[in-house]
Amino acid sequence: MRRSICGGGVKVLAIGGAILAGLMGGVSVHAQKAYSYSVLKPSTSGSHWSPDSRVIVLDAGDRAYATTEYFSRYAFSWDPFGFVALTDFYLSTWAPGTAANVAPTKYLAQKGASISRATPDGTKALVSVPSSVGYRLYDLSTKAPVSSAVYPTSSRYVAINNRGDTIETFADETSGGAYGPWRAMFRAAGQTAVMLPLGGAGASRAIGLNASGTVVGEVSQVPDGHLQGAWWVNGQLNLLPTPANEASSIVGINDQGQMLVLRWPIDSCHVSSNLPPIRACTNGRGKLYLREGQAETFLAGDGTNLAEPLSATIDNAGVVLIETYDHDDARRSWTSAGILRWQAGNIAELGAYLRGKGAMLPASYKINRVVARNSKGSMLLIVSDGGKTFGGLLARMTATP
Repeated sequence: MRRSICGGGVKVLAIGGAILAGLMGGVSVHAQKAYSYSVLKPSTSGSHWSPDSRVIVLDAGDRAYATTEYFSRYAFSWDPFGFVALTDFYLSTWAPGTAANVAPTKYLAQKGASISRATPDGTKALVSVPSSVGYRLYDLSTKAPVSSAVYPTSSRYVAINNRGDTIETFADETSGGAYGPWRAMFRAAGQTAVMLPLGGAGASRAIGLNASGTVVGEVSQVPDGHLQGAWWVNGQLNLLPTPANEASSIVGINDQGQMLVLRWPIDSCHVSSNLPPIRACTNGRGKLYLREGQAETFLAGDGTNLAEPLSATIDNAGVVLIETYDHDDARRSWTSAGILRWQAGNIAELGAYLRGKGAMLPASYKINRVVARNSKGSMLLIVSDGGKTFGGLLARMTATP
């Protein structure tokens, strides 16, 4: 049986004390007075789009960006027999505002343009247009590149900071067509990407990046392949102290250097130094901690398969958003258990928190994922409306500070 709190069907777990009150110093803390709920609709012909499969960006002024489809023409088809509507993809934007429903407009006139990652301050993003050889860092307000630097479209960008540094995870294809171990990579703004050192590990993964260029993630240790949290400062590897009976990963970092650490019992992990270390600990029982210097404060997770913290992010105001899942050992399946919001020792189910701030989110709707947020505290969410909309709804929660 799942125990729940706040009416959201999420088990809320024991929380550490108000550690952030003494840690944040002069850093501003979100104090939103209210939230407004808007549904960001697809273009008129894009009713079958799945927002969960798109890269979606939110800028500093609450404007959203993603690729969506627009009607192009009708063409005859034998299967299915008759005329079918053809569409073209355009990089689109949804204007800021608090209307209940917001339709997109084309952000760039060139069809086939795409967006990858946005800087944390919400002013720039990696954008690719068909005439370009790769991504360029665009100023979102002027729709123009800020430099001549090219970011290859073949790379999978995990994060970008305000100065244009990026992190990537790369798997080298072997001569036999298989892929070798994954490697964490760092690309300073306008430069060639470099592989971050392994320190004797078999593989690595980059997960987070802050303003100073510190990279966090994990390495897969040899010979048993268990995960160990890692961070790289100026390219130098640091390993998270991890007991022999545990696996660990650093899943987030902010500009103050506060880190989010996931830890699992080693016997709950699928271990192999020959596989990419992506979610290698798959049997539940994870626990999430906030790490500041050498100290760690427990945030969530109780050692069972219920409402395990699967991933989490932390912003510069110390707000932690935690995705939780229920794991079925027998079926090897995950079911979303909801999103938790933690700040300064206070925790709440995110939907309940937003409704308490005035957001008109229907009680039957469930927040499945937070896909973007900005420094104001506004968010873009994937919301389930009970299966009525394929792929869920894309919703914006606009914060009023």
